[in-house]
Amino acid sequence: MIGDGKLKIRIFIYEDMKAVLQLANKYAAFDGTTSEADLAVPRFFPNGFWVAEEDGEVVGFAFGYFKDIPGEVLT
Repeated sequence: MIGDGKLKIRIFIYEDMKAVLQLANKYAAFDGTTSEADLAVPRFFPNGFWVAEEDGEVVGFAFGYFKDIPGEVLT
């Protein structure tokens, strides 16, 4: 276990970007290198990007967003 085991989940802030990019490029299964442009979710859906923080360090992240789905996909 890292630190005292108290994990804090909070909304992403721009200052987290460097840590999130490092995590994404080290552990995520994205095609190619992840850039700041790839993580543009907060600009369009600010409540859809969260980070996990432990002992003041970002140790994880999650993001999601709503997208219009064409009707034919749902039928």
